[in-house]
Amino acid sequence: MGFVAGGFLIVIGFVMLLKPRLIWKISDSWKTKNGDEPNEFYLKLVVMVGILLILGGILAILENLV
Repeated sequence: MGFVAGGFLIVIGFVMLLKPRLIWKISDSWKTKNGDEPNEFYLKLVVMVGILLILGGILAILENLV
């Protein structure tokens, strides 16, 4: 089970790392009146969370190998 969860976290993390604007469009674009672009802080925060998810996924996979 850890392999599946770890792989899922890694995939989501890479999407957040490589396409933070896509994450904004999916999750938060509907919250604005005129669909403005996200600010830089939001994009950097999404990238940082993506990195954390990748690391968490790697740790979950490594935990099952031991």
